[in-house]
Amino acid sequence: MLYWHMAKSVDKKYLKLQRKVWYYVRVIPPKYRHGFPDKDGKPTTTFKKTTQCTSLDLAREQRVALDLFIKKRFRELDGDTSSILTDKVREHIQSLKLLNIEDTARVPSNLSRLEIHNLGMGIDSSKELVQEQLLDEARKLLTPEANAKFDKIADDSNEYNPTLALRKLDPSGRATKIFNYAKDESFDLYVEDYFEYLKNYGAKVKTAKGYISAIKEFAKLPDAHLLEALEVKQWALKQCIEEGCQPITVGKKLNKLQNYFAYLAEDKAVKWAKRANPFFKVK
Repeated sequence: MLYWHMAKSVDKKYLKLQRKVWYYVRVIPPKYRHGFPDKDGKPTTTFKKTTQCTSLDLAREQRVALDLFIKKRFRELDGDTSSILTDKVREHIQSLKLLNIEDTARVPSNLSRLEIHNLGMGIDSSKELVQEQLLDEARKLLTPEANAKFDKIADDSNEYNPTLALRKLDPSGRATKIFNYAKDESFDLYVEDYFEYLKNYGAKVKTAKGYISAIKEFAKLPDAHLLEALEVKQWALKQCIEEGCQPITVGKKLNKLQNYFAYLAEDKAVKWAKRANPFFKVK
């Protein structure tokens, strides 16, 4: 009991005493800093707030509420795409979707080989243009210093890889998200289309929203579109062990993801979905 009391008495996590008052001070991970702007609207590296307590025990009680606030804000930012999906970005994404549809149906039987080749070249050129426009939008989210480094990497043709460059220079992950849309490599790229698809096939709005929620949650994983069955199983286990989800709940999520993946492969002809469904029979 004495040891427990001593351990409790030195518990000052996130608490700092200044002028006899305890402050809650917490470093914000880079990916969330844009959601904690200072008075000038610039991202902050540290969240600081007074507990208005001179007693450490009372400050600890205030810390519980502030911890919950921070965690809630992190969850909001994880699911928030409004800051990156501007009207211009949405317009480019829609253009890319239409071009992908044309690309899938680019071979009418009545065209000659030369005509088919020229048609394909035109679509490819248009896709590259839209992808460059989305890359420009993604780079607007980088700091001036990061953009300068990006230009330096781009000048070296041996090292230039936009995806790797953005991941290295974009700790928030927001710019990388846009570029994943540009390359048709975002797991939730067709989530709005799928929502309409479900409703058109008779799904209730509440049911359709459940599908969208599961898709967006999974899409937060790095390279979610490339994960295989073993990695999906590891994610599912983590949901149960670390997140406290019931197995039946995780099973329902997997079923939703399996159906969405099939939709991407069959209805949208998404290239990276043309493989064995990684959500099939995961237990």
